[in-house]
Amino acid sequence: MRFYGFGNYYLSSLQQGLQAGHAISRLYTRTQPGTEGFKILHEWGNHHDTMVLLNGGNALNLQELYDFFIDLKEKGMYLPFQKFHEDQQSLGGALTYVGMIVPERHYEAAAAIRTLRLDEVSQYYEVNEFAEWEIQLVERMNMYRLAS
Repeated sequence: MRFYGFGNYYLSSLQQGLQAGHAISRLYTRTQPGTEGFKILHEWGNHHDTMVLLNGGNALNLQELYDFFIDLKEKGMYLPFQKFHEDQQSLGGALTYVGMIVPERHYEAAAAIRTLRLDEVSQYYEVNEFAEWEIQLVERMNMYRLAS
């Protein structure tokens, strides 16, 4: 498992790392105990701790990503995700970070898809029995680059 974080590209690398910490803190304080998401979050926190910090674009891009996660949740996704807004005094309440805990199945698929020819991608998803929401998640993960 890995934490995938998407930071506002107007922030410095250091600030993006700090915002990731805020998002993780929100995950721990706002994920409902007893849910599948809670179990996944604690598995990550106790045994994995790996973070992948990506450039998520501006606040509008981050909101679209968060809305995408909400839509996936409504379709049955169980992965914990959260967003972080700065306070009004600092950045006028700007959305600065969105993050999610992602199981190995999804980030390994994202890596594999980056190496395949376009005509091989759908076969990969079919052979590995990916649900539509999983395909959308993997494709979204591959849209963003490492934060710098």
